[in-house]
Amino acid sequence: MRTYFLAAFLSLLLFSSCLEKFDFERPDSIKDAIAIQGSITKSNPSYVNVTLKEVFDFANFPKFLSASEVLIIDEAGNQLELETRRQGFYYLTILDDHPFFKVETGKKYKIRVSGLRNKIFESNWEELLPVPIPEKLRTDNVSTEVTDRFGIVRVFNELGYFIDTPLKAPNATQNSRLLWELEGLFKLTDTPSVGKCFDGEAPAPKACYIRDSPIQNYVTFDGTKSSADRLDNYLVEAINFTGNLAEGYYITILQQSLTESAYDYWSQVATAVNRTGDLFQQPTGLVSNNLQNIEDPSESVFGYFYATEERPIRLYIEPQGQATCPIVSQNGVVAEFCCDCRRIGSPVKPDWWVE
Repeated sequence: MRTYFLAAFLSLLLFSSCLEKFDFERPDSIKDAIAIQGSITKSNPSYVNVTLKEVFDFANFPKFLSASEVLIIDEAGNQLELETRRQGFYYLTILDDHPFFKVETGKKYKIRVSGLRNKIFESNWEELLPVPIPEKLRTDNVSTEVTDRFGIVRVFNELGYFIDTPLKAPNATQNSRLLWELEGLFKLTDTPSVGKCFDGEAPAPKACYIRDSPIQNYVTFDGTKSSADRLDNYLVEAINFTGNLAEGYYITILQQSLTESAYDYWSQVATAVNRTGDLFQQPTGLVSNNLQNIEDPSESVFGYFYATEERPIRLYIEPQGQATCPIVSQNGVVAEFCCDCRRIGSPVKPDWWVE
């Protein structure tokens, strides 16, 4: 049995699983401003996702906001209302056989948010562009040199994700601007018989599958500035070796296409999120946006709405290192998720999980 400082592990786990790409746009000088982040994604099935929150600084947790209505609108004037998942989160799945609302490349879309602080906000039109189909994903060990804020160069051994992909979408005449989003899923087997997890006979151990978001997951590439028509063995991202790899790990890279304005936005966000020094080196509130209060365009609104097609590519990473559970604190308390892994994950294995 191994003993760890439980609080440190849980802090890292919760931070990695709860990180959202919307939390890094915080102007220092503007309080109580609104941040609206959203997208319509052509996928299988297609979906719309919108998040509403109040801009905040690092002294506070985000405050999510509610609206009376959130609409997705196409260029023909067709519109659908999004459903509320919980405060501040709006979502809608759109099937291919929807009777009148079609999510198609070449069409333009926008969102309208009504009743948010008794105001109406609307995005600019965004065109949905086709995306190149990624061909291969592989991993390899990489060494990364990082200069910290004190000027000391540190070397990290990390796991790199490399992709092969054309830069042109099928039937396209020019290269695409790409956004890569990383999603992880790892396997964890609990240890209910260890310590005092249960009064009486403990159930048999079980495996759960737990979502993991790599911290540095904002990666853009402007294919329009490349003389080549494809990328081969291109390093998308490198992550630290962690206990999440101990029982098997699936990395999914979602390859998306962006308009020029959407690319400008996400490349600025990537600069803010992936900086290696002080997060406030560059005022993150200066990130461009395409949303406005239609009754008062002078009001500062942060965030972005974009339209994209999405192509996923997955890779299974073999187990590396020791199993995470059991985790026992110095006073003998077993981590709750090691008693029952359903506290942080699902025992249902995804259909695509193949070891």
